[in-house]
Amino acid sequence: MTTSWTPAETGGRPARAGHGNNAARAVAWLRFAAKRSVGVAGIAVLVGAWWIATDVLALPGSFVRHFSPVEAGASFMQLASQSDLSIHILVSLRRVLVGLGFALLIGVPLGLAVGTSSERRSSTPR
Repeated sequence: MTTSWTPAETGGRPARAGHGNNAARAVAWLRFAAKRSVGVAGIAVLVGAWWIATDVLALPGSFVRHFSPVEAGASFMQLASQSDLSIHILVSLRRVLVGLGFALLIGVPLGLAVGTSSERRSSTPR
C-alpha cells in the first residue's frame, strides 16, 4: 500500500519523491520554494535598508557609519576567528539567567501577593 502525502499533511513541505504524481510534487515544491524565498527576500530588504541608511545616506565621518553592515560583518568575522567567542556567549547567557532568576525571585512572590490581596480595586459595586 502506498500513501501520497499532500503538502498540508507534511507541514507545507513538498511531498517525498516517489509519492503522488509529478505535477502535484512540482506544485508543492514551488509553493515551498515561494514561502522560503519570501523570507529570504524580507531579510535582504532589511539588510539593504540598513546598508542604505548607514553607508549611503550617512554623512562621511559620521558616527552612524560605524554601525553599517560592512563594519558589523568585519567585526563578526574578527570575533568568530578568535577563540574567545564562546567566553563572550557564556558571559551573556549568565547575565540573562541571573536577570531571569531575579525576576522570578521578585516577580512570582509579588504576583502571588497581589493576586491573593483582598483589597477592592474600585469603589463602585460590580
